[in-house]
Amino acid sequence: MASTLRISAESGINIHIIPIMVWQGAEESFAAGLVSLFYLFAIPFRLGLGVAGQRLQFQPLIITGLICASVGFILLVITDSVATLYPFIILFAIYEGSVVLQWVAIGNYFGRSSYGSITGFMRFSDTLGTFLAPWFAGWIYDQTGSYSISLITFTGAMLLSACLFAICRKPLVPVSNS
Repeated sequence: MASTLRISAESGINIHIIPIMVWQGAEESFAAGLVSLFYLFAIPFRLGLGVAGQRLQFQPLIITGLICASVGFILLVITDSVATLYPFIILFAIYEGSVVLQWVAIGNYFGRSSYGSITGFMRFSDTLGTFLAPWFAGWIYDQTGSYSISLITFTGAMLLSACLFAICRKPLVPVSNS
């Protein structure tokens, strides 16, 4: 459930990221440049958080990423400035870097022998959210001329996901790593 909420909100944002930036007042070409910058910033966060996730508990790291995304979404709701897009892309890049930890945790919790089945099942359930969230964001914008409701909804999904990740515990039953 934590994965589905997180991935749904992420998909809703990723599909609409340039229109959201235009809604904030940016030109489309400038918004496209910011998206490139976002993915560039995500590289060191993915590497750094991936390494940190091997040494530290994954929950605080992924929760921090989810909270960063939520703060970025709220910034977009409470302001209508192109300048807000800079902290947004940094916060969203931190989140993007943290998502690798979910997959690391699954491997650590359940071992390699179960990894494919578990992630396959999870990705199957994530698909519904990756379809519905972008549709929802577009429909809300078409109805209201604003992404605010979508961003608030996606903030709630990210925060609920953070709460669910906070209560995740490694299974007590030993699992084979073969």
